Amino acid sequence: GDDEKEKVGKITASSALSPPNESGSTSTPFTNSDKAASYPLCWFEDEATQLPLQWQLFVGVLWDTYGCQSTTENRLPWKIRLHFSNYPSSQLLELDTVTTGLLATVERTFKNSLKQALVLQHGQNKVALNMTKQTHQRIWDSIVTSKYAVYKPIQEDIQVNINSQPVLIPIRLVVGPSKPLIQKRCDDVSLSLGQLLHLWLPQDFEKGEESSDDVTITRPTSKSTQWIVAGVSPPLSTPVIDLWQSLCHPDNFLYVAIVRGS
Repeated sequence: GDDEKEKVGKITASSALSPPNESGSTSTPFTNSDKAASYPLCWFEDEATQLPLQWQLFVGVLWDTYGCQSTTENRLPWKIRLHFSNYPSSQLLELDTVTTGLLATVERTFKNSLKQALVLQHGQNKVALNMTKQTHQRIWDSIVTSKYAVYKPIQEDIQVNINSQPVLIPIRLVVGPSKPLIQKRCDDVSLSLGQLLHLWLPQDFEKGEESSDDVTITRPTSKSTQWIVAGVSPPLSTPVIDLWQSLCHPDNFLYVAIVRGS
């Protein structure tokens, strides 16, 4: 309405990581002093689709999900509208701006996601429980300030050794704007991306004929269906474990965006 204040901003898929797996989009790093500040309840809207952006997702995952919805050839810069009223509670997770504060809610959501991924990949909660408050804080601060040199050694300490296999692979499928993420048990490290998509989304991916080396080929049921991982569409024959080790996000989850054509 006329009383709604809004701003139109522009971000690109190559923007720095925003707060967290769990992040909206911002180009200004948050500092410790910001935590005590009072931030108004706000939300972002994709101009092209007029759909709210899920603040708990990384901006790159959001772009993979929403960017493909654009019907224009030149999709960048990405136009996003910032709202300060009429929060779409039926489409977005609630943000606590009173008890703990907006930024603290975003940070806590990221930490919970990281803990969940650690439990899955290690098959136990020891690593997650042994993480100190200081370690959590250093990871968070390194993400929002885009300091990879600080983030990398911490991540290496908590990650499954590159020469060993995770007990369960932390994977989430993003199946469309404003829809719940799909997260299931993935304990078969030999699965290809296509095999996993067929198991989790059989209505969108089907088994085709066997190749010359007796490997069953998976293909989308519709030519307009797209699958995107970190901005690219890897071959469906790519091992899921390779994608996770190379392209998982800071919360240790691999995000695969599925975009269904109209």
